[in-house]
Amino acid sequence: MTFLSGAFGLALMAAILWGCGAFLEKIAMKGGDPMAGVFIRAAVAFVASAGFFTMAPHGWRPLTGSPPLSIILFVITGITSMVLGQALFFQALRHGEASRVVPISGTYPLIAAILSVIFLGEPLTAKKAIAVLLIVSGIALLK
Repeated sequence: MTFLSGAFGLALMAAILWGCGAFLEKIAMKGGDPMAGVFIRAAVAFVASAGFFTMAPHGWRPLTGSPPLSIILFVITGITSMVLGQALFFQALRHGEASRVVPISGTYPLIAAILSVIFLGEPLTAKKAIAVLLIVSGIALLK
């Protein structure tokens, strides 16, 4: 297995895309309205997602075959993450330095890790605990 294969490689590529996106969003916030940014971003994401579904080998079947609980949870995260979280992030970018705002807002994996250990029963290894401590230390340094 190579360095960039599997879940690690996919996560790293996502981080690169999100990092570049946050950089461009900071530039956009110099003249753009944060709520307009949220709307534009969500609209583009919807259109792009619809295109990907249409071109996918299984088309729209994965969406229609999803269990109701999954759909409800996706709706909740769409509201909390994509709309509310993004609106707060854009406001923070507008008023703060990207070099501080992005790392602080990028600590959401810390919250996901803690919730996953507590509620999903995922193991808390020594490596994970050290990583969490490093994230918390990084936030403290940026405060």
